[in-house]
Order: sequence, then C-alpha cells, then structure tokens
Amino acid sequence: MLGKRILLLEDDLNLTEIVSEFLQNYGYEVTVTHTGHAFSEQLVNSQFDLIIMDLNLPDADGIELLCSMRQQHNILVFIVSGRQGNTVRLDCFEKGADVFITKPFGLLELEMQVRNALVRQDRHTQPSLSGSQDTKAINQYPLFDGWYLCTKTQRVQHNQAGEMSLTQGEYQLLLYLLRANGSVVTRDEIIEGLPESARLTCVESVNALVYRIRKKFIKHCGISPLVTVSGAGYRMGQKERSS
Repeated sequence: MLGKRILLLEDDLNLTEIVSEFLQNYGYEVTVTHTGHAFSEQLVNSQFDLIIMDLNLPDADGIELLCSMRQQHNILVFIVSGRQGNTVRLDCFEKGADVFITKPFGLLELEMQVRNALVRQDRHTQPSLSGSQDTKAINQYPLFDGWYLCTKTQRVQHNQAGEMSLTQGEYQLLLYLLRANGSVVTRDEIIEGLPESARLTCVESVNALVYRIRKKFIKHCGISPLVTVSGAGYRMGQKERSS
C-alpha cells in the first residue's frame, strides 16, 4: 500500500532482507531494525502505521518490549515468531499484540494480512461522508458515567476525565459488543465476527483480549462494563467494579 510505513524488528539479517524487499515491492515504506534499542529509537523519532516484530532479540525480550511500547503507542502490531504454544500467543495478545503469526510463514499471506489490517483501520478512522445530521450518535457509543467509545479516534473518551487508548483488537471487540445492544455474544461469534485487522483464532485469545480490556477500564475508570455470562459469552451491561 503506497505510503504506509512499517517498522520491522527482526534479528535474522537474511529474513529481514527478504521480508523488507517483498513488502517494499508492494509499495510499503519499510524501516528495518535488528535490536530492541534501535527499535525504541525509531518509535521515538518516527511515525509508523504498523509494526512487525520478532520476540527473540539479542538485547531485549520481545514480550517485554511489546508491553513497554504499547503503553506509549497505539499502532497495529504483528508478532512474527518461531515460539510455539498457546501460552506465548495469549501472553502476546494480553500485552497488546493484534496479530500473531508463527514462523515459518508465507510472504503473500503476511502481506495480505498487513494490507487487510491497514485497510480496515483506514475505514474506521476516515470521517463519514454520509452527511448525516446526527453525527454524534453515529460516532459515539455511550458506556457509563459519561464515558463513551469514539469511532473517529478509536478511543474510550470522557469530556472531562480524559481518554483511554485502545489497540485495534480492543477497539473492534468493544464496538462489536456495543453493537449487540446488550445481547450476549458467544466467543465463537466474536471469532467469526471481528474484522481481519482484529482477527482472533481461538477461545483463549478472546478471553485474553477481554481480560486486557477489563484491566484498562479498571485502571482508568475504576469499573468495567464487560460482563461475563457463564457458559455463554460476554455482553455489555452492569458495571464490574474493582475489589
């Protein structure tokens, strides 16, 4: 996609060259880093639309780096790693990853996932051209106590109390539940219903994403509107307060 900027963090020099050259042939601007330190410097000095990062680095733990980065930046994050098992995948989702791809992977599949994620992100951030008079009702989904989900900024906001940043996955799940209008949504429905930019592959990843959203709500607002319906799924409803 012409003009989209990708930050690639990979310590395998040969793989870095292959991936960066392939993506550049599709019109992406790719900045390459091989260490956690260089990666962090790029985030400070430049802006990016998407990050592709490995977990095994010579100077840093990839999951810790992901967690630290996510506290400062709301960027699409693809984890590309040879680490196996649901524990690693769920840990990455909990720390803020949007997509987890296991090595070895196909370059065409990677590019298609990157493109789909960026296209959907653009669709959600572009202003509406419908000319509707009631744009506030379209762009804001009320939550509780003056908090609302803003579809223009993809953040949870309050006119006096500030805002809460969201990853693409967190935003899409909140939007999906809010559009259900209080109805219970099963985990399988969430897996099938979320867009490619927030794709979840298993029930455990849904649970991890819900857990992460709740933690953010508790931290910023003291309460969470996500309700677990035992044996069924989730819905938006009564507020769950921190203990």
